[in-house]
Order: sequence, then structure tokens, then C-alpha cells
Amino acid sequence: MARLFHHSFPGSKAALFLLEQSLVLVFALVGAAVAGLPLVEGWSEWALERGHAAARDWALHIAAAIAANLPGAASWAVFTVACSALAMYAVDLYDLRQAIADRSSGSRRALMALGLVALALGIRAARGTVEERAFAVGAMVAAIAAVAAARRGIPHVLGPPIRILVVGQGERADRVLRDVGEAEARVEVVGHWVEGGGEDLVHAARAVRADWIVCALEPAAAHRVAEALVRARLAGFLCLTPAMLHERLLQRIPVEEVSAEELAYADGFEFAPHESIVKRALDIALALVGLVLALPLLAVAALAIWLDSGWPILYRQERVGKGGRIFTLYKLRTMLPDAEAGGRPQWASERDPRTTKVGRILRKLRIDEIPQLWSVLKGDMSFVGPRPERPYFVGWLKREIPWYGLRLAARPGLTGWAQLKFPYGASVEDAKRKLEYDMYYLKNASLFLDLAIVFHTIRHVVLARGSR
Repeated sequence: MARLFHHSFPGSKAALFLLEQSLVLVFALVGAAVAGLPLVEGWSEWALERGHAAARDWALHIAAAIAANLPGAASWAVFTVACSALAMYAVDLYDLRQAIADRSSGSRRALMALGLVALALGIRAARGTVEERAFAVGAMVAAIAAVAAARRGIPHVLGPPIRILVVGQGERADRVLRDVGEAEARVEVVGHWVEGGGEDLVHAARAVRADWIVCALEPAAAHRVAEALVRARLAGFLCLTPAMLHERLLQRIPVEEVSAEELAYADGFEFAPHESIVKRALDIALALVGLVLALPLLAVAALAIWLDSGWPILYRQERVGKGGRIFTLYKLRTMLPDAEAGGRPQWASERDPRTTKVGRILRKLRIDEIPQLWSVLKGDMSFVGPRPERPYFVGWLKREIPWYGLRLAARPGLTGWAQLKFPYGASVEDAKRKLEYDMYYLKNASLFLDLAIVFHTIRHVVLARGSR
């Protein structure tokens, strides 16, 4: 696992991306240049006489012709890389689990991605010259070869799995074993070490070639193996609690595993002062630009809502912001005007019968969220942060879920880490899991993580993921 600005991610994912797109760039550059050979001035005349040329002259002439094509081929190679990276990302082929599954099931996703690349190249080349069409064909053929080569090398890129030795047995250890199966990185539990078993922890870890040691003892018993863990740490083994393991592997912090001491002494839980200023400046700039650009779309959506179900157009609702402050959130109305006629707040459900026909479309495309840019501009919200919840649910969930109040340490956001990693929640268990991702965001907050969340959110919006 790699870490960048406190954010954990599989290093092999970055390695796969860099290897694949480097191959696409090189292959596409050469492929486009070679495809344009017949169009190089004087090439056809020389080709007719190639039988009388020495092998060295043949090679030199080909090299010169390819070099002459490189400037024209370069833009097509860069365009191919951009299309390839976006297409492979769009169909989840940089999710390591999907990459491995696709490789074993006939590269269906890779074929889909290459189809998107071919479509983009075809659209660009359709009105181009004969030479540009040749470049497009050469780049596409080369890209197919590059992706095939990279995907065949996946086992070598991923490397060996992370080997974990679990200290302790019982319910807590079982939860660790169950949860590591969700990790995107490859993980292998290589054994258990039990206190008093007769073998030193360092020797046991070396015997099974462990990379990490996870202490899964109950808190009351963990102090008994503290010295053994210190010796293992000094011997070069990374020692983790279950909460730390979840944070590194799963990018969430389990509320049932984390202790008050771990939270009290942990790094993070705040932006650096200069990052806070930049974050707020970006919020204001993006909210202003977004509202101006969205005005025509909002006008069309408002007309559609009025024609479909009448007034009101906007939906106002109290939400809980940073520090527990109540603010008014605005959205385009997507439900019937009397959706909560009974007076008791309700979570939205999948295919909610209260949603109007126009509302389903607005929700799917996330257009109903646009008025929240006004809350961002006012400072009640940010672009990135935990989603704001209603006071009724906040009070209830604080009683049901440990550490739920930690969500109120930051401005709520239009999007967030929990929205990317977990679908729309409609139960206490869903709220608990989303809190775990929110806690990861709060602990590891940075502009880098914010930008990553915004980038991933674009794909979710385009592909209508997680909407109801």
C-alpha cells in the first residue's frame, strides 16, 4: 500500500496505470508514424525500387520516413493515451479486483474500453485528411497491442500479496479476517499467533514471512502483548490495530473497532491553515462559476417540474452543518409536494413512490443538487465533505452509532468520500458504514484527497451511480 498526503491506495494500481499508458503512448506514436509511411513524399517511388537497395539503406530509409511522421503522429498518440486512460477508468479497469476478474473472464471490459477509444479516434478522424485517418488507424491498432501486453503482465505488476499475521483468535480476529476480503489490494492471512503458545512473535512472523502484524486481541488483553509487539516493530514488522488495518486497506475507520485513545492521539482531523484558505477560495470560485453556467439548465428543470407537478419548484429543508449549526438547504423538488404529510422525516428509498416522473430524471442526473451551490457560496457547505443530514436523523443516529458526532467537525459537502465508496443509505447500518468512510476523510483530509474525490465524482455523475 502506498500513501500520498495521508491518503492510502494500492501502489500496484498506480504501477498498472503508468505501465499501461506508457505502452499505449509509445506504441501509438510508432504505430501512427508507421501507418503514415505510404503517405511520406517519395516513399512510393522508393518502395518500387526496394529490391535493389541494401538492407542497411532499407532500414535507414524507413527510420527517416518514420521520423518525418513523428510530429504529425505525436498529437494522435497523446489523444489516444487520453482516451485510453479515461475509457479504462470509466469501466473500472484500474480497480484491481475488476482488472484481475476481467483478465480471467475474456477481457470484456477491456474490449469495451477499446471500443470507446476507437469511437473517439473515429470521430476525430472523420473530417480529417487521408494522412490523419492513417494516423488514427495506426494509433488504434497499436493501442490494442499495448493494452493486451499490459494486461498480460498484470500478475507481475501486482506482485505478491500483503502477508498478514493475526495476533489472537476469537470474534475480533474473525471480523478482521472477514473484512480484509473487501480490500482492493491483494491480502493473505498467513496465520495466528497466540500469547503463551511457546513461540516468540518475531520468530513466528519471520517463519511465515509476514509483512504486517495485526493485534486483534480485545482491548483488555492487548496490553499483555505490548512488549512483544514493540520487539516485532523494532525487527521491521509493521504492527497495526484493526482500526489502523481498515484505514490502510479499506479506506474507512470502523466505529466498533476504534478506541477513544486512537482518535485522541491520531494525526490529522484538520486541514493545514493554508489549505483551508485555498479550499474556501476554490469553493467560492467554483460555486459562482457553477451557478452562472447552470442557470439555463435550472430554468428548463424548473419549467419541467412546474408542468409535471406544479409548485413549489424549490425544496427547502433544515440540515445540520459544521459544529451542529442548523442551516437551510435548497434543492429542486423531486418528490410530491406532500411527500412527508405525516410530519415524520423519512429516508428516500430506491424507486421511492413519492418521487415524480421529472424528479426521477433530475435525481438520476443529479440536477436537483445544483441549488446547493448557493449554500456553498454562503459558507454553510463545501464542495467536499460529509453529506449534511437532517436534525431529526442526527439526533437519532448520535444515540445509535458511536462517534457519529464527529461528522460535524467539518463543513458538509456536495460530495464526499462516503458518497463515492458506499451507495445511498437508508438504515442505521448504512449510516454506520457511511460514517466509517466520513471518519477516514476527516482524519486524512487534504486538498489532494478533495481533488481526488471531485475527480471520481465526475464519473459517478456521468454514469449515474449511487443516485435514487
